[in-house]
Amino acid sequence: CLEGTGQWLLDNEEFQSWESSSETKLLWVRGKHGCGKSHLAARVIDHLARTQAHDGGVALSYIYCNPIDASNAARNTGTSNENSAMIDLDRLIGTLLKQLLRYLPVSESLPSLEHAAGSKDDARPTREQMKTAIVEALSRLQKAFMVIDGLDECHKIGNPHFAKFCDFIGSLLRSSLSPRTTKIIVDRKSTRLNSSHITI
Repeated sequence: CLEGTGQWLLDNEEFQSWESSSETKLLWVRGKHGCGKSHLAARVIDHLARTQAHDGGVALSYIYCNPIDASNAARNTGTSNENSAMIDLDRLIGTLLKQLLRYLPVSESLPSLEHAAGSKDDARPTREQMKTAIVEALSRLQKAFMVIDGLDECHKIGNPHFAKFCDFIGSLLRSSLSPRTTKIIVDRKSTRLNSSHITI
């Protein structure tokens, strides 16, 4: 990207307050579709990777919520509705978990994942086990930043998985991880998530 592009967001008082606060906080960056929110998300990720995530105990994770196209949705669900689309919730949660695990010592294990590995049925953790593991990982980190881009691409689907995903993100903000701090930035307002916001 061009040098300085998106710097206004990093200089914004609301963003700086969100980044530097010792409290668990959510920041919502809102704007019309196609106005450059994904570019700003990439800029924030780069900024946090350079200024925050290099410190011990500070993690950075990020995802883009991209609906699966109709053909994939039909293949995964066994339906033939060409207008259908869905969110791969397991992929989104798994991506967040995988990134957070990189910041934990190899010697540390998470009970929820140990249980999954010991399952006779399937070595892959279930969705609930992954969600529990994320909470466990956050509890062992001093601070964690999450950037969630693309929510405005998914909210129109009406898929119940999207609402459940928002509920899970909201639960991270309400979780008793103190004195740990979780910072989350999203690009779409959800009635399920209370936050300060920046308009672009």
